[in-house]
Amino acid sequence: MDTYSQSVRYVLKHNNTHNNNNMVKLITYPNNLRVVMDQNTSVRSVCVGIWVGVGSSSENAQSNGIAHFTEHMLFKGTSVLDAYQIADKFESVGAMVNAFTGKESTCYYFKCMDDYVSSCFQILSDIFFDSAFKADDLDKERKVIIEEINMTEDVPEDLAFDLISKVNFLDHPLGQTILGPIDNINKFDKKSVDSFMKQHYVASNVVLSFAGNITEEKVDEIVRTIFLDRVSLNVHKKVSMKKPKQDSNSGMLFKEFEQSNLIISFPSIKFNDSKTPILSLLSTILGGGMSSRLFQKVREQSGLAYSIFSTPTFYSNCGMFNVVCNITPLNTQKVLHMLKSELNEFVKNGVNDREFERAKAQLKSAFVFGQESVQACMIAAGKLMLSSGEIIDYNQRVEQINSVTKKQLTGLIGEIFNFDKVSCAYVGKDMGIDIMQFLK
Repeated sequence: MDTYSQSVRYVLKHNNTHNNNNMVKLITYPNNLRVVMDQNTSVRSVCVGIWVGVGSSSENAQSNGIAHFTEHMLFKGTSVLDAYQIADKFESVGAMVNAFTGKESTCYYFKCMDDYVSSCFQILSDIFFDSAFKADDLDKERKVIIEEINMTEDVPEDLAFDLISKVNFLDHPLGQTILGPIDNINKFDKKSVDSFMKQHYVASNVVLSFAGNITEEKVDEIVRTIFLDRVSLNVHKKVSMKKPKQDSNSGMLFKEFEQSNLIISFPSIKFNDSKTPILSLLSTILGGGMSSRLFQKVREQSGLAYSIFSTPTFYSNCGMFNVVCNITPLNTQKVLHMLKSELNEFVKNGVNDREFERAKAQLKSAFVFGQESVQACMIAAGKLMLSSGEIIDYNQRVEQINSVTKKQLTGLIGEIFNFDKVSCAYVGKDMGIDIMQFLK
């Protein structure tokens, strides 16, 4: 028996489009590298991600932006390939490659036809382990990232989400932006990136996630051949993030946009909390689709917003529940009154049977639809393994949704919508309104 087979865990996958023998699997190697794979023989594509357990919440004020800066620099060239050659090698076989940095993780990934997994994984691994970080490339990429920072100044919704994080978390690391301040970007150099990677880009802090038409034998083969012996064995000294206080607060950013962005936020549950299925149902009913309460009341019946939705945000030891709307500045006061009234009604009277069952159907369908995307499967499996050390179990997720009761949902509604804890962010024209007076 191959050695990898002795460390593989299996979870049955609920997906009628897959073969009955297909499972979500975890391979754990002696160096603590974890590989999660979600095989789907009904497609011809594969998505592969290298997940690293570091993001902007691991930074301090002086290093804020280094995780995102490092992500950019890994595409600028290796000892043998320049930036164009990296892009050309992926696109010459029709593959797409990208990366993203979050508050608590970074992911480098590609999606390709199943014939080209090995060659694409070789390139992605080369940039992960062998990036050169040449001085001129660092200088050019600083300019690109500064342009990215400047671009967000013209995107009201991005500004609003950054502001609500700052309002919620203040000086806590979660309150920092992912991009970081321009002053920091200008001072990052090769030594900064090398030091950052030496600390965080290590086997015990990395998860590889494969999804699509690939076997466990093939995954093990290419991981052993291309990746395993190159990943650092340095000890990852992860500092536990202190739970933020999340007191009631508000932030206003006045800019001459034609529309304003308003976010009302409440402290919520952490990532992978046992109440997650309940909160997902809550969000779906309140602001998760065209039939949701807020969409119907604020947009369809009142015509006061084009975009309005609710969304939970999860972190390792805390969370936010946000109501987000894009409005004409003159309608700000009307919308605030309406949102407060609707949320009070939600707390007082709970949900009816029809919207309760409809939300369950919507969530279960979303799980099924998500399994039809190899990229979505790669992200779901990789993020859960990195954050919680768990193998995603779609069958269990559906059972958890089915088992939620109206009593549980009503209880969580009361817990979340505590206006003594409400926070708010507003980005747009100055309308001379004290937003918090309408929410208290």
